[in-house]
Parts: sequence; C-alpha cells; structure tokens
Amino acid sequence: MPSLIRAQPFTSPVMLAVFGDEARLDAALRFESSLSQAQADVGVIDPPAAAQITATCLDHPDAETLAESAARRPAPPSQRPLR
Repeated sequence: MPSLIRAQPFTSPVMLAVFGDEARLDAALRFESSLSQAQADVGVIDPPAAAQITATCLDHPDAETLAESAARRPAPPSQRPLR
C-alpha cells in the first residue's frame, strides 16, 4: 500500500521516523492502550479487558502486513463507495 508521505519528494528519513506508517500505527496503538487503561480506572471497562487491549496493542503486526490484511477484507456496504 503506498504511503502519501513516502511518495512526497521532500520527505526525509527524520520525517518518516515521525510521520511514517509504522510511527502512526505505533502512536494509534499507544493511544488505544492508554485509553483502555483510563477507562478501566474510572470503571467504564473491566481491568482485565484493559489489560487484554494493552497486550494486543503491544503485539501488533507491522504496518505493511496490517494494510495487506485490511485490503483483502471486503468493505462494509457503507464504505464501498470509498474504495
């Protein structure tokens, strides 16, 4: 899956380290992990559920594998016009 950031001619290795696909995936999963912990702290979800979410976020595939897997799944009807 092409990345718009990598396709830009003015991208540097430093910018890719901050905004590349792997960095964005890592940031999103750290957010989800933190959110689950905060929700457990206030009783929205059970602590074991938060622990499972955090464990899943830590053990994730690389961005390319994730993108390839997502591309093979059929889109829900509401998203088909977007593909």
